[in-house]
Amino acid sequence: VGPMSSAVERAMRGRGTWSMDAMAALEQRAGDARLMIARADAEAADVLAPWRGASIVPPHDAYSRYVARFGVSVAAVVQPIEAAEPTPGQIAEAVRAVEAAGAGAIFVEPQYPSSAATRVAEVTGAALGELDPLGDGDWSATYVGLARSIAETLEVAPGAVGSGG
Repeated sequence: VGPMSSAVERAMRGRGTWSMDAMAALEQRAGDARLMIARADAEAADVLAPWRGASIVPPHDAYSRYVARFGVSVAAVVQPIEAAEPTPGQIAEAVRAVEAAGAGAIFVEPQYPSSAATRVAEVTGAALGELDPLGDGDWSATYVGLARSIAETLEVAPGAVGSGG
């Protein structure tokens, strides 16, 4: 939030539109954004708390930092290169990683083909879930929704283990 506020201030100063009212409005919006982020983060942490220590397989590596924040690990990714379908060797590697880590859930995104992830889930017996990073345009709901999707899929995943909260 801080860097964005600074960028807005610089832009407004450059245009000659910076004022005390603008500064107050910017500070208010920045405070509101920080509060929204903190609430969403706390809610996502609560949702995933029972699954600390669990392993998942997201469609690609963009989820690694998100789930690590809540104590969930990524055993493998189904699609190492987002712009290319995984090769048979990459799919076999994902299967081995799922089995080695005991990952109970594999995820797809509605924006991309899901055949490779579906195949890995079929071979390993892992539950298949969906993560929609675009959501409905509400950032906070999407952030928490990703956590809910992960938790709900792990809930039905055979053999998925977390710390229990």
